[in-house]
Amino acid sequence: MGDVTGPLRNMVTAVDRIRRGQLDSRVEGYMLGELSILKTALTPWRR
Repeated sequence: MGDVTGPLRNMVTAVDRIRRGQLDSRVEGYMLGELSILKTALTPWRR
């Protein structure tokens, strides 16, 4: 279960930071499938 919840928790934390204006926030960690797609989708928001 930690294989999914850990990356999701990291993504939620990064999205919250971006929402608060910290646009240099990153989603850390190795992710597969849909999680990888979501991680990649956040990249344009950091520019």
